Amino acid sequence: KFVRHAFESAVAAAHGEGSVGEEEVEAMFERLVAPSLRLASRIGPMHTAATYVNLASLLLHASPPVGSRIGVFSYGSGAASTMYALRVRGEARVDAAALVGMLDARERLPPSDFVAVCD
Repeated sequence: KFVRHAFESAVAAAHGEGSVGEEEVEAMFERLVAPSLRLASRIGPMHTAATYVNLASLLLHASPPVGSRIGVFSYGSGAASTMYALRVRGEARVDAAALVGMLDARERLPPSDFVAVCD
């Protein structure tokens, strides 16, 4: 929800509050942002790693054409943020079967196992 709200705010700032309809904003979000969030929704909170997992998720969705740009933005912890652009210079893709297979192979452990490792 945080990402969706930030996107809606960015669209409003770029085009003027209320000048882009809700349905159009939703379609833009689904086309431009949602593909990069698919892995994060399966993995959960990651903080810094989310930027790179979201990039991998985008590359799972579709291989961007050579010469295209990918905007990368990280909110940080509130004290700082980072924004940069990547330019695609060759084939950029992620092996979907392998990555999704590794996620599906994860083993759920009880919190007590985590506590035992930390002690």
